[in-house]
Amino acid sequence: PSTTVPVIISHLDEGDHTITWRVADSKDVWSNAMTQSFTFTRTSITASMITLTPATFEYSAEDITPEVTVADGESTLLEVEDYDLAISDNHDVGTATVTITGKGAYKDTDNATFTITQAPLTVTADDKERHEDDEVSPELTITYSGWKGSDDESVLLTAPTIQCAVTADSPMGTYPITVSGGEARNYYLVYVNGTS
Repeated sequence: PSTTVPVIISHLDEGDHTITWRVADSKDVWSNAMTQSFTFTRTSITASMITLTPATFEYSAEDITPEVTVADGESTLLEVEDYDLAISDNHDVGTATVTITGKGAYKDTDNATFTITQAPLTVTADDKERHEDDEVSPELTITYSGWKGSDDESVLLTAPTIQCAVTADSPMGTYPITVSGGEARNYYLVYVNGTS
């Protein structure tokens, strides 16, 4: 009967090699040495082998790591054994990079990218009440909703502007309070106007 014996060759240098073996029968009589030559070539890691799931994330104020699958045909490679993985630029909005470096039976390095998009931040102009005997207009204020993690107003590139046409001399009535003009790297601002 034939017997298959696995031989690990991933540690070898690329190139031509020769394997030599002998076998023993049931009486422990050994055969003459037999040899077989072969050429060992590592498989290059390519971008087409790398799949990221999902490929787009919303900003979360944390480092983001997608599910990474590296496959050689129908064979799924194993991290540490077949490749090393590194991720960069995966915190803020923009394009993050997953770098796969082959090892063992694999060689070379290639990348795949995923996208981090802005999260919504609601900016609301707080409603104000004005009374007929008020000598000054109420102070205008803003409420934010949607910060991620420990983010706060300090991450704004430009603070929103809040405006109302009412003054202490304006006739009594309802006036719009508008908010606009803010900017943040990791957020897109959604404005909700108020009234006074």
